Amino acid sequence: MTITDGYLTQDEALTYVKAANTSSEFVEDCVNAASRMIDNYCSRDFFQSGTVGTPVARTFPVEDVQCLRFGPHNDLVSVSTLKTDAAGDGTFETTIAASGYELGPLNAASRTEPFLALRLLAGATFPTTTTGRSDLIQVTGVWGWPAVPPQVKSACRVLLAELVKLQDAPLGFAGGMEMGTAYVGSMAWRKATALLGPLRHPDGFGIA
Repeated sequence: MTITDGYLTQDEALTYVKAANTSSEFVEDCVNAASRMIDNYCSRDFFQSGTVGTPVARTFPVEDVQCLRFGPHNDLVSVSTLKTDAAGDGTFETTIAASGYELGPLNAASRTEPFLALRLLAGATFPTTTTGRSDLIQVTGVWGWPAVPPQVKSACRVLLAELVKLQDAPLGFAGGMEMGTAYVGSMAWRKATALLGPLRHPDGFGIA
């Protein structure tokens, strides 16, 4: 299996675990698993979906007529188009110009962080309908983070090392009668979550 949206390259992973006698396929699986553990814990994806040349469209319901919060796993790097579907028929016929909205938090890009919300300007509102589809807003752009934070890469290394070691630790225990046994993993997860805690998505945990 190749690494897909992983937070370490194959070379970085093999170098870190010094896995001379470990198959590269096994290490790639561990990188994929560690990366998805990070995404699930943080309720966000630090890899990018889409590019400026090939943006990805995602749709959202109208929960506030002037502000759209993208929510967990929908961090935004940049917008190509913003459209709405007033009829609720799945056709996003109205395009809102870039001058008609602002992205927030302000200055997120300068901090190499994603945008979490979008607010309409000049009193404009999103459409509402009681019939038809509920996802009346379409945002097309690049999703994820501008760059993978160093804390994420560090956490991925910690989790990778744990997953690789588990192949020699039946039921999570390593060692033998002559050396005693030690539990593998508990410290690794605590270290990883300490690194990732400040990066957890605020909307995923009830934090305003």
